[in-house]
Amino acid sequence: MFRFSTVSAAEIILSDIDTAEITKVEQELTVPLELKINSSDGTVYYLRGAFFKEGTSQYCGYTWNGSEWYNGPFTSGDGWKKLLTVTIASDSAKTEIKVKVDSNDSHCREPGDYLFKVLRYTEAGNSSGDDQTPLKIRIALPSPTPTTAPSATNAPVKSQTVPAKPKITLLPTHTLFATAIIKAVSSSPKIPIASSLGFISSDSGEVSPVNEASVAGITEKSQGNIANLFIPGIFLIFLSAFLSFNKLRKQGV
Repeated sequence: MFRFSTVSAAEIILSDIDTAEITKVEQELTVPLELKINSSDGTVYYLRGAFFKEGTSQYCGYTWNGSEWYNGPFTSGDGWKKLLTVTIASDSAKTEIKVKVDSNDSHCREPGDYLFKVLRYTEAGNSSGDDQTPLKIRIALPSPTPTTAPSATNAPVKSQTVPAKPKITLLPTHTLFATAIIKAVSSSPKIPIASSLGFISSDSGEVSPVNEASVAGITEKSQGNIANLFIPGIFLIFLSAFLSFNKLRKQGV
């Protein structure tokens, strides 16, 4: 809210400007002006540039004070002293005011026709509506670009290390078969010979006398049976080993 008080009658004359349309957020507008007022020489006033819709007093915009852009507060904390200053000499002061639209202010955001004027503040912070003819300005700022949330498909995917499966080497079936034959040979029944007693036991449990020829025949027969089983067993062992080696080589083991 502005504080109005009785001050010296003044007039602000605004000069024509090069452009009458603002189409960019950071676009600056420089307006030459002359303040005519019945005040003592050396009197300091503070000037604020303001955009507003016709028929309203909702002002908006930034004013350049020579070192920074300022847009309020204006009536508290000596905020008006952060505006552009002018010093009166011979009842007048000439300067130019640089302004720009405040795109964050809803009173400046809506596109359309606006008016521009200059507000004057005293050393005490009083504001006065001096006689002046506002300039017509059209504001057409670009629409803000909507921000799009990142989709789930763009999210980084964490790499996963799949543990290697342990390699299992199966024993070939023909090796098992050869092993079984060897065990069968080694576990073949032995015929007990009681050479010292001259007797031999039969399957029926009867003991009968034997002579050396009988014992020799039995021993020869037993050795022949073992030999007949041993030779094929050895052959199967080598055959099994060869087949196992050949199969493992094909599998790349």
